[in-house]
Amino acid sequence: MPTQRFALPLTAALLGAACAESPVSPRGEPQTPLLSIAPAEITLQVLPVPSGWSGQAKAVAGDGTIFATNYQNGTPGPLFTWGAPYATLPTLTATLGATWPGAANALGDAAGFTPAASGAFLQGPAGTWTFVASPEGGYLDLAIRVINDQRELGGFVLTQGSNGANPWAAAFFPAPGAAAVELPAPSSGSLTGSRAMALNNLGDIAGEATEVVGSGKKQSTRRFAVTWQRTGPASWDVVRLPITSTSAPSNGNSINDAGQIAGSDGAGLVRWTPNGSGGWQVTRINGVGFGGIPQIDGCGRVAGYAPIGSTRNRAFVWDGSLTVLPLPSGAVETGANGFTTDVLSGRGVIVGWALNNGGQAKPYPVRWTIPSCP
Repeated sequence: MPTQRFALPLTAALLGAACAESPVSPRGEPQTPLLSIAPAEITLQVLPVPSGWSGQAKAVAGDGTIFATNYQNGTPGPLFTWGAPYATLPTLTATLGATWPGAANALGDAAGFTPAASGAFLQGPAGTWTFVASPEGGYLDLAIRVINDQRELGGFVLTQGSNGANPWAAAFFPAPGAAAVELPAPSSGSLTGSRAMALNNLGDIAGEATEVVGSGKKQSTRRFAVTWQRTGPASWDVVRLPITSTSAPSNGNSINDAGQIAGSDGAGLVRWTPNGSGGWQVTRINGVGFGGIPQIDGCGRVAGYAPIGSTRNRAFVWDGSLTVLPLPSGAVETGANGFTTDVLSGRGVIVGWALNNGGQAKPYPVRWTIPSCP
């Protein structure tokens, strides 16, 4: 039976048009851009922050809204948002304990979780605030990491385990506030849990699972990259992604509507692309080893951060060639956390953080823009 596909909403169609993605069938392979980005084509903006700020821009929506957490005494604190043109101090969105904004969609929604309060939240574009407290559906806890343009959500739930072990299970939420749908477990005789880390507009999911390896004193756990390919409104096929190293952890961190996944294959950062016949083309992100959580846009460009040429992290974007994003004045280190396509301009938008020298230096939020997809 062929895989069922779902129509994209107008906002997703606009987003795809703005990205000028090569025409492909779902989970097909877009043409890989092999273009380096000229410095003059990149803009850099340091976002204004209140006195005493210590935090990063964590996610950016297609409508331009930026979401960040202000750390307090080393732990995540209140949630803040900026809107274009980013010339004024951010708006305090919520003060509910620690907040971790995971990802945002084209509509201006952001989803995340609140470890201090054991639950998850959804921040709507009009400033609406929804808190989903635990336990939900009998689960001990839950975390929402991603949201798509249909306002479907992905994350994981803490299940009632045996012998005192309470594993996380990857979960899908068909709407804000809806009950969790546990995703099928990957094939493993020693699986200890799974997590959904990314969700596209077709309902395909990328993430990771954990299994026990070895025995006796050499027994340990290892994370491995997986994807859940949607086959119906509430059904998925779970697939292990091919990996280079079986002795190091791998994971899927971000997925676009073509089914391309950015993550780590155990030996460094990679992009997986469906080859149209059930397999995968694995492309190593050249010039980068291990690094921060990579993000992918609609035409397969990857943003992230890694120690590039030194021990300091630098934010980058990769489109077949590696471009290191510019440093703000006085900064020695940068990182990229969120990557999207601006719905109005079509440009790529990357948000993250910068850090200056000195023992008292604190991270502050930064926004870059790059050209539209080729």
